[in-house]
Parts: sequence; structure tokens; C-alpha cells
Amino acid sequence: MLVLLQEGTVLESQTYGDCKRAVCDANGGVMQVDDTNDRFDDGNPCTLDTCMNGEMLHINQDAGFACGMNGKCNDAAQCVRCNVNGPANECQNGTSCVASKNYKDSETLDIAINKCVPGTCKDGSKNGSETDIDCGGSACAPCDEGKACNGPLDCLEAVCDAATKTCVAPTCNDGALNGTETFPDFGGPMCPKNTVVGAACHVPEDCASGVCQAAKCAAPACTDATQNGSEAGVDCGGTCATTCIEP
Repeated sequence: MLVLLQEGTVLESQTYGDCKRAVCDANGGVMQVDDTNDRFDDGNPCTLDTCMNGEMLHINQDAGFACGMNGKCNDAAQCVRCNVNGPANECQNGTSCVASKNYKDSETLDIAINKCVPGTCKDGSKNGSETDIDCGGSACAPCDEGKACNGPLDCLEAVCDAATKTCVAPTCNDGALNGTETFPDFGGPMCPKNTVVGAACHVPEDCASGVCQAAKCAAPACTDATQNGSEAGVDCGGTCATTCIEP
């Protein structure tokens, strides 16, 4: 005789760290229920391992959170060691405790250089005035597309989306000189030809007149060997004195 186990009976076989618990349902089957205690420990003292709505999350602790042996978490969720005899706020701003590299809690710090130092643009952490890891801000190179920013100067293409605060790809209406443009939002193979006489150009195709002289767009003329302006042909017809000859 087949005997059904009581609904909710916890099964012996479980998957560790998936925030779920396998139990019997009312029909002799198996169902998964949320289990906030079934957390996966990622082994990082600078993350909070927690279950939320049945999903496993590893949330970074705040910079300065105490970890390991006299360590503090930095902005990159790394446990770094600092001089225990140093200032009370040492490393709380995300600076890295380094000798020749970032020292994690599992490593040994050179006693001779056991101190926190200001972050650099090559330390793999977001610190100082940086808007993203090792880019943006007043000291580092501009950030690539998709990186965090506060303004145009933080971005390689000089465009920081105000809504998402991220660097975005150049367009022909962003008001910036970027991409393949030769003048803000004009020129290059992607954007319209420039109608402004004197605007910067690289090749004739950058200009509405089809004439780029001394790296500037020139006005249409009847002697520029180009059909432009009101001309009916190359340097003839329209306002030009020369009449076009029918082929």
C-alpha cells in the first residue's frame, strides 16, 4: 500500500545554497518553497549573503566594514589590511591597503609598508573622484560606454546620460564632437554634411558644399571644380557666369 508523506515533509535530498527547500506536496509530488536560511556562503567577508524572494543575493558591505584580522572592506568588496595603529578612519573611503598590490585578507602584508595609501587610476577599485573603476573624475581618463559618470567630461565620447548616469554611444544630435564627426553632430560617414562655412572638416564629403579647404568647409564658388550651390553643373549654370554645355 502506497502511503503519502504529509504535505510539507522536508525531503532528505536538498540543493545547498539555492534559497529553496524541497518538500512533499499534497499529491505525493515534490515542491520547492522559499527558505531564507538556505544561503550560499561565497566566502567573502565583505558581502552579505542573503535570500530575498527565493533568490540568492551577495550584497556588498559598506566601505569601512570590519572584516578578517584587523581588516576593512573597500569599495570593491575586498577585505584589505591596514595599519592598526593608524588613523581611526583608515580605509573607510575605499582606499586600498597596498605594498606593491592590493592585499586581500588571505594574504600577508609587508610590515614595512603596512599603511593605507590613496587610490590610483590603475588599482582596480573605484576610489578618489572616479565615477567608475579607474576612470572618470578629475584625475583619471574618461570612461568607456556603459560606465558610470556624473557629466560629459567623465566619458570618452563626452556624453553622459542624465537619467542613467552612464556614458553612452555618440549620436548625431548629442551636441558633442565625438565618434567620427569633424564638427559637433556633423561630418564623418554617419552624420549630416555641415552647411556652416568655416566649420572644421577632414574631407570634402564633410561639407554641404563638397569643398574642404585648409580643414574648413568653404562656401560654394564658381571656380571650386565642384557642382554645388545653385549650379546646374560643375562651376556652370545657376549664379555662375559660365553656361553649362549640353552633352
